[in-house]
Amino acid sequence: MLDWNEPSIRFYKSLGACPMDDWTVMRVTGEGLDRMAELAAQSGL
Repeated sequence: MLDWNEPSIRFYKSLGACPMDDWTVMRVTGEGLDRMAELAAQSGL
C-alpha cells in the first residue's frame, strides 16, 4: 500500500502487521524493462 494510505495502514496494523522498513520499492520502465526482457531471454528464463 502507499505510505499515505492511512485507512489501509490502520487496517493492517489492527491485524498485527508491522511495516517492513528494510524493503525498497523499485520500478523498471521503458528501456530498462526492454533490457530486462533481453537479459531474461538470453538466460533462458
